[in-house]
Amino acid sequence: HTSTGDTRTPTAKPDDTLERTTDATGPIWEVPEAELAGIDAGYRHEIDGEFPFRGMGVTVPTLEQLTTAFPEASIVVDLKQDGLAQPLADLIDRLDLENRLIVGSFSDRRLREFRAATGGRVATSTGPVASAVALIGALLGRSPRFADAVQLPRYQSGIPVVTRRSVSGFRRAGYDV
Repeated sequence: HTSTGDTRTPTAKPDDTLERTTDATGPIWEVPEAELAGIDAGYRHEIDGEFPFRGMGVTVPTLEQLTTAFPEASIVVDLKQDGLAQPLADLIDRLDLENRLIVGSFSDRRLREFRAATGGRVATSTGPVASAVALIGALLGRSPRFADAVQLPRYQSGIPVVTRRSVSGFRRAGYDV
């Protein structure tokens, strides 16, 4: 969660709000960073009808807290809203995270902005348009390379996307899948 000073309000999607996984409500971008530690991120985690992580101190970490707590971990970051490319690039530079992250987004434009902000030093996955072109290319045996990895749903509109053939095509093109 990064504050950008951007006053535009994005449209919330289910994974953008806190209700699915925490005891809080609303879009995460509306929560000041200082309040994240007070949100119970274990609240809705159910195992066999029980909620063993409720009240156990499981909170919503910032990316800085996450990368500091797990210094050997590689992390996938999703640029979910506009205005975060440069703040993320600045954080990556400040914490020396270039080799620990792969950045993706469901916005090709956000990915272009991020690649420009980092000079291409940080691994990225494909956005929706690049993924579609790469998928068609993979199925034809000529997948162009747009990023370091492809990040795809298993199915799109009921049609399998991740198949032996598509994965083989992506790997031949040099993508991580």
